[in-house]
Amino acid sequence: MPVSGSLGLRFAGSYVQAGGGLRVPQLEVDYLRLSALARLGLTQASRTGGAYFLLGPYWGLRTACSASVSGGGASFSADCDATDIQLSETDFGVSGGAGLEVGVASRMGVAFEVLYDLGIQGLGGSTPGLGGSKTTRVFSILAGLVFSL
Repeated sequence: MPVSGSLGLRFAGSYVQAGGGLRVPQLEVDYLRLSALARLGLTQASRTGGAYFLLGPYWGLRTACSASVSGGGASFSADCDATDIQLSETDFGVSGGAGLEVGVASRMGVAFEVLYDLGIQGLGGSTPGLGGSKTTRVFSILAGLVFSL
């Protein structure tokens, strides 16, 4: 949504699958995320697109979580709710990146973006090793259609 010249806003919803090893166990956490990103174009806004930067907050709601442990030829996997792992139900942080939009019709374009999400909120409450110091970090490569309003 254009605001002024090369400055705009982008509101988006996404499904994010995050995972990583915190030594033991290996966690996989899924979130539904909403974001409101400022878009700063490197060229004056036009219908033919152009390069731009994105920066702004996101908020996520955890939809699933699983923990797994493997070693010695054996493995075990369980839902986080069935274990002693206590994760926050929500996630919020800052998202930033860059993109390129190419116009393909008068009010439609194709966008390619690279985004990095850095969580601000700690992952877990009382779970050892998951306190306020561990946060989500997600690197995304995106492609999609863009429609002008």
